[in-house]
Amino acid sequence: MSRVGRVRRRGSRPRGTGRIGRLLTVLHDDLWTWRADPLPPSVWLRWFPHGVVCLAALGVLLGDAAQLSDNGGVEPGLGFVIALSQAGAMVGALWRPVASWWLSLAAMLVGAFAVRAEMIVDGAKFTWPWPAAGIIGHMFVLLLLSLRVRTRVSMEALGLTALATYLVQGVVGAPNYQPTGQLAVILFAVVVVLGTALRGRREARAELVQQTSLTAEERARRTVLEERSRIARELHDVRVLVLTTFDLDEYVYEALVAGASGFLLKDASADQLAEAVRVVAAGDALLAPGVTRRLITEFSRMRDRPRTPLKERVGDLTERETEVLALIAQGLSNAEIAGRLVVAEQTVKTHVGRILVKLGLRDRTQAAVYAYECGLVRPSGY
Repeated sequence: MSRVGRVRRRGSRPRGTGRIGRLLTVLHDDLWTWRADPLPPSVWLRWFPHGVVCLAALGVLLGDAAQLSDNGGVEPGLGFVIALSQAGAMVGALWRPVASWWLSLAAMLVGAFAVRAEMIVDGAKFTWPWPAAGIIGHMFVLLLLSLRVRTRVSMEALGLTALATYLVQGVVGAPNYQPTGQLAVILFAVVVVLGTALRGRREARAELVQQTSLTAEERARRTVLEERSRIARELHDVRVLVLTTFDLDEYVYEALVAGASGFLLKDASADQLAEAVRVVAAGDALLAPGVTRRLITEFSRMRDRPRTPLKERVGDLTERETEVLALIAQGLSNAEIAGRLVVAEQTVKTHVGRILVKLGLRDRTQAAVYAYECGLVRPSGY
């Protein structure tokens, strides 16, 4: 045999084997877990559903123990342990639904084989493999499971429950019993569908609340911008310093265009806020350090856009005024510009005033924005 033939034989495997392996991997990842997933309190009923489950678990404990011992012939101690496991699975499903599902299924299997061992051909028929109390308990567990896990996991748990029921009742069987497997699986499917629907409704409501909250924030943001624009139009001697939680580039740009002289985020310290008030009141501009770089970067991306109208307006400035505008855009104060150009600070103030009048701008902040928009200044590295 050639080496190629050996490789082909060794490397080939039935397609079904791979699919089964992937299925087992998915089941292992979804159902073989001890992960906690507590049931949150109800909005209106608070902890009332938890109390209902605990009360139902007490009823299942007493009923299942009596059924197994009195009707099924199981030794009372073993019957109580099985019933306690079923009731414990109901309560545990409030916090760890997947692990509790395993416990409930195991309690059914142990109880079914314990009752089967006591059956006689001519004796009384016992509801098997699921006793009535066991069906109720497992319904609670599956409902609590489907309320908090993905639909796929709920369907996997339902499918394995149905498979276990079929194997016990249909394959193993018993000499004398009243079958409950079909009824149990139907009821289990109903509660899984119900729990999945309730979970989908809750998630949809939470998504709607989140979208409504975002919409309300957007409306508040727009209202602030409109009010700031009104102040800029009607109160020309008022300086606006924005203090906000919206660290969004669009919000920063719209605030500056609307006439804000400064922009700070609410995580700024008290000293930074006080300094910003003094700077804005003096007629200068101030931006939060984290905002400045992003704003400059955004303006740099505009360099390929047509700016003919803006450039024509810049052409109305004198050579000295154009130079002053470029230095304003670089963040220099009047004193620093005066030192750079070797002129008096009062002369710089005069140039700044003329620039604002000729370009129809409100303050130095808008002048800096204008310089980047028209391409007069570009960030270093671009």
